[in-house]
Amino acid sequence: MKKKKFDSQLFRREILPTEKDYFPIVYAELLYRIDDLETQNCSCFKCMEELEKYKNTLIKIKELLILK
Repeated sequence: MKKKKFDSQLFRREILPTEKDYFPIVYAELLYRIDDLETQNCSCFKCMEELEKYKNTLIKIKELLILK
């Protein structure tokens, strides 16, 4: 999985690929965003698509963290 910078909603700052704890930060961010979308319970296409994307990415991150 390729690292890239992103704006964190959880930590309210930009996360860089060079961060020491990059993957645990991404994992926490994904859990936060999934919980937020599930709490909103919005059924629009955009929200449902984001939720599915985050859940799929979470599975990939879990596999990476377990293999390390």
